[in-house]
Amino acid sequence: MKINPELQRNLWLELSATRLLSMTFILGLIFLLAASDNAQAVTMVALAAFGLLTVLWGSRMASDAILDEIRERTWDMQKMTSINPWEMCWGKLLGGTIYAWYGGLISLAVFWVASSLSSEGANNPGTLVFLAVFTALLSQSMSLLISLPNNSGTNLGVKSTSGAVLAIPLVLMAALWTQTDESGNTLWYGQQWATNRFIAASMASFCCWSILGVYRSLCSELQVATRPWAWPLLLVFITGYLTGFSPSAATNSPTNTFNLFINIGYWVSAIGIYVTLFIEPKDPVAFRHLQYRIQSRQWWRVTTVIPSWFSCLLILLTFTLGVLIFGTANIIADLPLTMTTTILLFVLRDIALVIFIHLSPNPKRSSTTALFSLVLLHLLLPWLLAVANISFLAGLLTPFAMKSPIWLMPLIGSIETMALLYLIKRRWLRLFPVPGGMPTQQ
Repeated sequence: MKINPELQRNLWLELSATRLLSMTFILGLIFLLAASDNAQAVTMVALAAFGLLTVLWGSRMASDAILDEIRERTWDMQKMTSINPWEMCWGKLLGGTIYAWYGGLISLAVFWVASSLSSEGANNPGTLVFLAVFTALLSQSMSLLISLPNNSGTNLGVKSTSGAVLAIPLVLMAALWTQTDESGNTLWYGQQWATNRFIAASMASFCCWSILGVYRSLCSELQVATRPWAWPLLLVFITGYLTGFSPSAATNSPTNTFNLFINIGYWVSAIGIYVTLFIEPKDPVAFRHLQYRIQSRQWWRVTTVIPSWFSCLLILLTFTLGVLIFGTANIIADLPLTMTTTILLFVLRDIALVIFIHLSPNPKRSSTTALFSLVLLHLLLPWLLAVANISFLAGLLTPFAMKSPIWLMPLIGSIETMALLYLIKRRWLRLFPVPGGMPTQQ
């Protein structure tokens, strides 16, 4: 039987006899003090102890599993080992947090026993245990995901623990954004679901997506080729998840549910483009590699170097065609169909602007510059123009400030996109004056 070497290494480092005895003694003392009151107090203390150990401390440990390797300059050596991304994923996720899980599992066992003995205990302790486990896994996997370095060698580990913990109430809010019947059940696609079980299932599904994100990020770090299917599937999943809460889905109307699905998918995929556009590296060498694959007609290898934002753009194009064909653009927002195409064109303009900035001769802090430019175009400048009573010019910057004429909206978006594509071409030729050459130093 093959044992995960990364997991085994962390087990040896984390689970010493002294640490195991210390954790057991401290938790036992805490539970004995709580038992002096009543069994219900023990359940509350045990659940709180599990949250503190696995969600808060465990998230910090998951984040440090990568950050400590980077600080000690051992991460590059570890990437050259024969450990595959899947083994590395679970080795870091479970191995790096195994000590927190040891205390957490003791707490869950005490919670289960105390709930069984207490007449005022939880009605469904099994469901609460399931929810608690996947809440901890979600928090830890998100901390690990945020702390992973990107391809440019930097990492996003700043405040990773707080970022992961803040994501938990967001998932719960999404799960509770629903209609409930008199008995308090959740209505999802017209079916009644016990709310606690629905939240637990939602947490488990998002946890799986987070672990998949860790695996895909480790594939990138370990130079394992992947294809851009994860983000499109995630966008479709989120679209389907949110659609189930709508009144149209509750009335079991397939036509209305489908119309709402393509409308929600339109906005979700647009947001997904901006997210992937900023979290992935956009260095000229990567674009040159993609160009080489296309010119060589190595289409199967092209799929391994296509950026995720491009696959999200294909999903947005699909939903845009659905909105235009079925004429359902005003279900979510009171917008004309022309605005659907206009928003798509302005999304293309923003993509071109971000790429243009990243192709600059001095690309340092280009992501910050690109983000500031988008905020300037969509928020600050339109607000200043409105204050100056020349808000009609704001339509040149953002589609949501455009009033009339309607036919002019797509034209403006097309002109700005084409102008930026022309500027990208000129900057590209300066970087690569010779086909197949490396970027020139300026």
